[in-house]
Amino acid sequence: MTKTTRKVNNDLYYRDARITSTEDPLQEYYRNLRAAPKSCTEDIEINGQKIPDPRKHQIISFIKSGIRIGGYLAFFHSLELAAFILILSEMFGLGEELV
Repeated sequence: MTKTTRKVNNDLYYRDARITSTEDPLQEYYRNLRAAPKSCTEDIEINGQKIPDPRKHQIISFIKSGIRIGGYLAFFHSLELAAFILILSEMFGLGEELV
């Protein structure tokens, strides 16, 4: 690994070492992340606020996009069916934001 690559990696992974302000809400998160590894199933909280699970959010987003594409293709078959499918995709969108 080159000197520049090592410097960039240290800058990315040890972000809290270069933060001078204590008002950054992520500073405590990064300090705790390096101190004690958490399991993947445990919820992450910053200042009492639950942080969404990016993997679940991505999966639901892909499902929503697939349903939405199906809704647009349903326009060729039936307007009512297409409207129902697109409304269903929006319901998945609401669920996506609640993950």
